[in-house]
Amino acid sequence: MLNKSLENDTLRFIYKQKLDTLAYSFSKSIKNDSSIHLYGQNCFLVSQKKFKIGNENIEISRYYYDVENSVDEESSFFYHKDYGILVCFNDGWSDLIFSVEHDNKSKILIDSIINDRTGFYRMNIPPPPPFSDSLIIEID
Repeated sequence: MLNKSLENDTLRFIYKQKLDTLAYSFSKSIKNDSSIHLYGQNCFLVSQKKFKIGNENIEISRYYYDVENSVDEESSFFYHKDYGILVCFNDGWSDLIFSVEHDNKSKILIDSIINDRTGFYRMNIPPPPPFSDSLIIEID
């Protein structure tokens, strides 16, 4: 369950799963899309992309988390104004950390983000080549 609250110009998102609160919350200014505040860090906007779901163009923002003088924490957070963070991807390990599904629309958005091959989800990583029987190597 997602709880949103507005305090001054700051949206606060807190995620709860049944009786447990997930390990993070974050905040974002409603007047400024340039960053979100997460884990005590400002995560800056690095890109935005519109996904078409039905007749609707839905904008997703990608924010980048990086702690100076730390290793392997570099992550991208994919945000939507109604759902908050939908996907977290660790850029250092090239691995999906989590996704937060709220309803069918958010599930379609998550799938669209994860399956994106334009560089929005995974920068500079080409899609896998199409499968071909000629690529099979038999080992005796």
